[in-house]
Amino acid sequence: MKKNIAICIPSYNEESSIGHVTKQVDLGLKRFYGLDNCLIINADSDSTDKTKEIFSNTSTFFPKRYFNTGSNPRGKGQNLIKFFEFCSNLKIDFVATIDSDVQTVKPEWV
Repeated sequence: MKKNIAICIPSYNEESSIGHVTKQVDLGLKRFYGLDNCLIINADSDSTDKTKEIFSNTSTFFPKRYFNTGSNPRGKGQNLIKFFEFCSNLKIDFVATIDSDVQTVKPEWV
Protein backbone atom coordinates (compact mmCIF):
# COMPACT_ATOMS: atom_id res chain seq x y z
CA MET A 1 0.00 0.00 0.00
CA LYS A 2 1.38 3.40 -0.98
CA LYS A 3 2.01 5.93 1.75
CA ASN A 4 1.45 9.67 1.49
CA ILE A 5 4.59 11.44 2.70
CA ALA A 6 5.29 15.16 3.00
CA ILE A 7 8.57 16.77 3.96
CA CYS A 8 8.54 20.42 5.00
CA ILE A 9 11.47 22.76 4.56
CA PRO A 10 10.55 25.83 6.65
CA SER A 11 12.43 28.94 5.62
CA TYR A 12 13.07 32.64 5.84
CA ASN A 13 15.73 34.20 3.59
CA GLU A 14 17.61 30.96 2.91
CA GLU A 15 18.59 31.49 -0.73
CA SER A 16 22.12 30.24 -0.05
CA SER A 17 21.03 26.80 1.23
CA ILE A 18 17.45 25.98 0.17
CA GLY A 19 18.49 24.42 -3.15
CA HIS A 20 20.94 22.02 -1.51
CA VAL A 21 18.47 20.98 1.18
CA THR A 22 15.70 20.48 -1.38
CA LYS A 23 17.93 18.28 -3.54
CA GLN A 24 19.04 16.14 -0.58
CA VAL A 25 15.43 15.66 0.59
CA ASP A 26 14.41 14.63 -2.93
CA LEU A 27 17.29 12.15 -3.20
CA GLY A 28 16.35 10.62 0.15
CA LEU A 29 12.69 10.31 -0.77
CA LYS A 30 13.57 8.69 -4.08
CA ARG A 31 16.04 6.27 -2.51
CA PHE A 32 13.89 5.16 0.40
CA TYR A 33 10.28 5.90 -0.64
CA GLY A 34 10.37 5.96 -4.44
CA LEU A 35 7.08 4.14 -4.92
CA ASP A 36 5.15 6.23 -2.42
CA ASN A 37 3.32 9.50 -2.96
CA CYS A 38 5.83 12.07 -1.79
CA LEU A 39 5.67 15.85 -1.69
CA ILE A 40 8.33 18.41 -0.80
CA ILE A 41 6.93 21.60 0.71
CA ASN A 42 8.66 24.90 1.33
CA ALA A 43 6.74 26.81 4.01
CA ASP A 44 8.28 30.26 3.81
CA SER A 45 7.89 33.31 6.09
CA ASP A 46 7.65 35.89 3.30
CA SER A 47 11.34 35.86 2.38
CA THR A 48 12.73 38.99 0.77
CA ASP A 49 15.53 37.18 -1.05
CA LYS A 50 15.40 34.50 -3.79
CA THR A 51 14.39 31.60 -1.54
CA LYS A 52 11.13 30.98 -3.44
CA GLU A 53 12.75 31.10 -6.87
CA ILE A 54 15.61 28.80 -5.92
CA PHE A 55 13.26 26.27 -4.28
CA SER A 56 10.89 26.38 -7.26
CA ASN A 57 13.70 26.03 -9.81
CA THR A 58 15.51 23.17 -8.07
CA SER A 59 15.02 20.07 -10.22
CA THR A 60 13.41 17.21 -8.27
CA PHE A 61 11.93 13.79 -8.97
CA PHE A 62 9.01 14.42 -6.63
CA PRO A 63 6.59 17.33 -6.89
CA LYS A 64 7.17 20.45 -4.82
CA ARG A 65 4.81 22.99 -3.35
CA TYR A 66 5.68 26.47 -2.09
CA PHE A 67 3.51 28.46 0.22
CA ASN A 68 4.06 31.78 1.84
CA THR A 69 2.95 31.79 5.48
CA GLY A 70 3.14 35.57 5.70
CA SER A 71 5.05 37.90 7.94
CA ASN A 72 2.62 38.47 10.79
CA PRO A 73 3.61 36.53 12.74
CA ARG A 74 6.77 35.46 10.96
CA GLY A 75 8.78 32.43 11.97
CA LYS A 76 9.35 28.73 11.99
CA GLY A 77 6.44 28.09 14.35
CA GLN A 78 4.00 29.73 11.94
CA ASN A 79 5.53 27.79 9.04
CA LEU A 80 5.08 24.48 10.84
CA ILE A 81 1.51 25.24 11.91
CA LYS A 82 0.57 25.95 8.28
CA PHE A 83 2.40 22.81 7.11
CA PHE A 84 0.62 20.57 9.63
CA GLU A 85 -2.77 22.10 8.76
CA PHE A 86 -2.08 21.50 5.06
CA CYS A 87 -1.08 17.87 5.71
CA SER A 88 -4.10 17.25 7.92
CA ASN A 89 -6.43 18.48 5.19
CA LEU A 90 -4.78 16.17 2.63
CA LYS A 91 -4.67 13.20 5.01
CA ILE A 92 -0.91 12.80 4.72
CA ASP A 93 0.26 9.60 6.46
CA PHE A 94 3.79 10.65 7.41
CA VAL A 95 5.39 14.07 7.82
CA ALA A 96 8.85 15.34 8.64
CA THR A 97 10.67 18.65 8.65
CA ILE A 98 14.23 19.51 7.76
CA ASP A 99 15.55 23.00 8.38
CA SER A 100 16.45 25.01 5.30
CA ASP A 101 19.84 26.11 6.61
CA VAL A 102 21.38 22.72 7.42
CA GLN A 103 24.42 22.37 5.14
CA THR A 104 25.25 18.86 6.36
CA VAL A 105 21.88 17.29 5.40
CA LYS A 106 22.15 13.92 3.68
CA PRO A 107 19.57 11.80 1.86
CA GLU A 108 19.74 9.27 4.70
CA TRP A 109 18.16 11.80 7.06
CA VAL A 110 14.88 11.31 5.21
